[in-house]
Amino acid sequence: MLFGWIEACLHYGGTFGSSEKAVYCQRFGLSEPSASRHQAEFLNIYEAAGAVTFARNAASRIHGGKLTPETTLPAKPLFSRMPSLETWLEDNFGGTSYFNVEIPRREPEPWILRAIIHSIRSKKALQITYHSRSGPSTRIVTPHAIVKIVGRTHMRAYDHSKNHYGDFVLSRVTAAALNEQIAFVGNERDMQWQTIKKVTVSDTTSSDDQTRKRGIQLDYGLDQTGQRSFKFRQPLVQYLIDDMEVGYAAPVQITLDT
Repeated sequence: MLFGWIEACLHYGGTFGSSEKAVYCQRFGLSEPSASRHQAEFLNIYEAAGAVTFARNAASRIHGGKLTPETTLPAKPLFSRMPSLETWLEDNFGGTSYFNVEIPRREPEPWILRAIIHSIRSKKALQITYHSRSGPSTRIVTPHAIVKIVGRTHMRAYDHSKNHYGDFVLSRVTAAALNEQIAFVGNERDMQWQTIKKVTVSDTTSSDDQTRKRGIQLDYGLDQTGQRSFKFRQPLVQYLIDDMEVGYAAPVQITLDT
């Protein structure tokens, strides 16, 4: 994560200098000398990989004491844990020049989340009180995954009362306790979870309006044919299509490849 964060500075901001170092130190609880050492180590790794050439002064030292790429950065990050653009912007400009505006969803209670994590790690069943749209009920479940999608945190779990796997929104769980009398059921038989589906976003605008088509192509990251595809686990697709239909609306069509 440390070197991935430095690489994010190069990809998103174009440099890793004094301003970035200050945020870096605050982000990871480091001293300025430690940040300078990390910068030197990062430089050696990047140059050894032949990834990029950095700006240097007449003495062959990095210009201005900061990392500034002189050549194009590799399309694929060298460090797998490079943070997303959203995370990096929040670290550097959150509350000042970057604002992430969305309808806030209620987060699950911490003690509920702890019980779920304990269940997954210890491979023990969990008794929960769950409030679905039809009302509250008591369930025995064995969760095997936690997923944050479309602003809400879910768990994927085997529902012992209904004898099948399902998705549970964690903010709707109001009680949770381990149940050691019921055998834990993992994800081995969750065939939907093991199945990967493809969702395709397609441009539906008139071919005569090339200016508008170009704008839509840039907005949604569509290729030259006017499409873009994503692959997701089957149980997650329903949430993504719902979200895309609201966000993309008229200019594009969302389809699920069967």
